[in-house]
Amino acid sequence: MSTPVLHSPDSVRGWHVLASSCDLALRHVFPARVGVYNLALWRSDDGLVNAWENRCPHRSVPLSMGINLGQELRCQYHGWRFASGSGECTTVPAEVGRRDNHAACVNSFDCIEQDGWVWVALAKPAAFAVPAWAVQGSRVALRALPMHVAARTLMAALETELDGPLEAHGTAGAGQFYTLALPGGSLRVQVQTQSDSSCILHAQWGTVQPLDAAATLTAQRHFNGLFSQLRARLEAQAHAPLSLVLPEPLAIPLNQGERQSRQSLKVVEKVQTAHDVVAFRLVSDSAAPLHGFTAGAHLEVVTPGGLVRHYSLVNGPAERAHYVIGVKREAASRGGSRAMCDDLQVGDTLSAGRPVNRFGLQDSVHSVLIAGGIGITPLLAMAQQLQAAGRSFVLHYFVRGSEHVAFAERVQSLGGAVQLHTGLDVQGTADTLQKLLATDTAGKRLYVCGPGAMMDLVLKTARTLGWPEDQLHREYFANHQALDRADNTAFDVVLQRSGKTLHVPAGRTIVQVVREAGVSVNTVCEQGACGTCETAVLEGEPDHRDVYLSADERRSQRCTMVCVSRAKTPTLVLDL
Repeated sequence: MSTPVLHSPDSVRGWHVLASSCDLALRHVFPARVGVYNLALWRSDDGLVNAWENRCPHRSVPLSMGINLGQELRCQYHGWRFASGSGECTTVPAEVGRRDNHAACVNSFDCIEQDGWVWVALAKPAAFAVPAWAVQGSRVALRALPMHVAARTLMAALETELDGPLEAHGTAGAGQFYTLALPGGSLRVQVQTQSDSSCILHAQWGTVQPLDAAATLTAQRHFNGLFSQLRARLEAQAHAPLSLVLPEPLAIPLNQGERQSRQSLKVVEKVQTAHDVVAFRLVSDSAAPLHGFTAGAHLEVVTPGGLVRHYSLVNGPAERAHYVIGVKREAASRGGSRAMCDDLQVGDTLSAGRPVNRFGLQDSVHSVLIAGGIGITPLLAMAQQLQAAGRSFVLHYFVRGSEHVAFAERVQSLGGAVQLHTGLDVQGTADTLQKLLATDTAGKRLYVCGPGAMMDLVLKTARTLGWPEDQLHREYFANHQALDRADNTAFDVVLQRSGKTLHVPAGRTIVQVVREAGVSVNTVCEQGACGTCETAVLEGEPDHRDVYLSADERRSQRCTMVCVSRAKTPTLVLDL
């Protein structure tokens, strides 16, 4: 007798059916398993299915015990929250106010929902190539049954029991299922191998004629009884294993590694969407699926001129096969926007990073979105997300004229939730904002993105009218404040973890000096606008020069942006 193997890498590669669509009920988390790998499946309120490792990265508590909040999954242990789509941590209750929690990320897997089944792939899968199941009448989901028998034994028994050959559809690795014609319809099955001596039977019943509720229940009871009897007979015939052998586990890439990986994108559409804005639709230039994202995320790309730029994703929640970005051609461009708008053409490829979101939606009763010019891009993604989830919101879009309205079709699809404000001067904008924001703020959140001066006006007006600081959310595309100022003075920084004390001259930044000392610091914009270089302050008073931190975060003196900010005290102790 051969020694059975508990699982093997080959048995868990490729695409597997792990659940029926009906298993992923509203605000539910469904536990699943492939071999020895435990997963948590859940559907967000906008319909996106997530397949995650069933383990919180904080304390390894099963996420299947967590709470599905609609757009986030909350771990039951310490309350950490993770965003649908990206798996990024959005909230750490012990560190309320921090917005760099995206460094913690749930390990997520490729997931596709088709014809009532949820397919998941571990590791890097082959391209999904499962043909559609052509059924004219009703599709009835049947209860999945785990069995302590080999998959090949079950397949042979099904053909014998049902008196007919199983016809294969698709290919192994890229997704495969079997059908068997029976009187009145067709049986669709997929046998998921768990080990050499165990498997799970997934099945659906497709009929020629539509079924009512009573007939559907009758069909489910019939096949459940049939498969249960078959399981009992096969398990009784199976021999008990003599021993178990644990082979080398399948190497599954961790999200942290994927977070830093590049992806090659191809331009498949280029459209002039406004007077000075060009829209691009980008798809993967390989068989690898695109990285996930959430509303408000931005994408780092290398322009045709070799410059690194960041553009917000405009995608609605159902658009997962491509990215949509909008690029404004700046008159004073240093080469980035000009190269994108003038040189980049359909068929060209771009190197891009993984979408990052530091401007995500938060829980609220009502969301107020205020966009100025090209600032519509992240807010349009948010508006589409809120609309799909049936959440209350309003989008105020300020532009110089109707010819400057970008993504007009998407804007119009939002219906009465959009209010367009065109041709207003500074005073007219201020008066309009005064009217819009003079409202009860309970249960509301304000999101603003656009030119720096306009954003400052929105935030100043909101604060004057009593909006709490923790209900104000903003994303600056650049730091419009003067950074090289005459009052810049020298100071020392103590790097607590590195054991170094460094001198920062008046004409240099903290990050420049720290890097020269051999200490690594992640940066992106180096203008104090993106939040990537946020660093904890242990002692001393920082002189904030960024446009990322809120007023409350600045007053707390708990962190600083080392790419631009300085010190008000002679010494600043940093957690580096």
